[in-house]
Amino acid sequence: MKNSGIPWIGEIPEKWKLERLKSQVVEINEKNSPLKTDYVLSLTIKDGVIPYEEKGDVGNKAKENHEEYKLAYPDTIVLNSMNILIGAVGICKYYGCVSPVYYVFKAADSSDLRYLNYIMSSTPYQKYLRKYANGILEIRLRVSSDDILKRHIPLPPLSEQQAIADFLDKKCAEIDQMVALQEKFIEELKAYKQSLITETVTKGLNPNAPMKDSGVECIGNVPQKWDVILLPFVFRNLDYLREPISAEQRSRKNPIYDYYGASGIIDKIDYYNVDDDVLLIGEDGANLRMRNLPLIYRATGKFWV
Repeated sequence: MKNSGIPWIGEIPEKWKLERLKSQVVEINEKNSPLKTDYVLSLTIKDGVIPYEEKGDVGNKAKENHEEYKLAYPDTIVLNSMNILIGAVGICKYYGCVSPVYYVFKAADSSDLRYLNYIMSSTPYQKYLRKYANGILEIRLRVSSDDILKRHIPLPPLSEQQAIADFLDKKCAEIDQMVALQEKFIEELKAYKQSLITETVTKGLNPNAPMKDSGVECIGNVPQKWDVILLPFVFRNLDYLREPISAEQRSRKNPIYDYYGASGIIDKIDYYNVDDDVLLIGEDGANLRMRNLPLIYRATGKFWV
């Protein structure tokens, strides 16, 4: 082995080279104007490059004017200049058009496309790119194509690149399959948890208790001795305490208090506007549509909402 001289890479085999990425790829920056295709593609961190119609109600909406996009081709790497730091890169299998904030790269004959994609998909590489990112806000950081292409990468001979890519294709497919099984199991447990909660809070702990019709469709029957009342009789609405603050205006000199948004704790700030034990119920935001996080949180003590 030999020292590469680059912290994120470390040591590499003696016969490997260090090359700038620009020597191994060609950037395709071909505009979709005049219109050549209206087949819009999207890049997701989880699924890579997919048709926009398969993405669902997640992320940015597609532009109505497809001539504002650039072209992408099969057997290219598509990279999101604003999300590469969190893993937005993938191999494209389609001919279509992509957002102008994406970069499209074609591998040189001396490189294996899959090997280059695995390098750019590695977390240490993405963290290394962070030092070249520009932007005022954390969520708007952007890495230029030039800065990406100037970075050195480890480069084994082509045959070894292909062998590495073959190995990773096989192993990653096996891991993805295991992850999918675990995710299915987790979803089943979540469904069981919800059914258990619903059954218990509406039917009680005694399966033999006499029941009566609650008169509420979503509740159904309840134990005969239970009452069914409206929420205002058991809760006080403290919505008037809410005071949203934009990220730019939040003071963080001594951030010790949780700042709650529609998706739970999203920041720490210097002040609090609530000191109580309350339930916070999301009423807007992307989480209300996606339902990938809880809509109700219990918050206690001092916090800002």
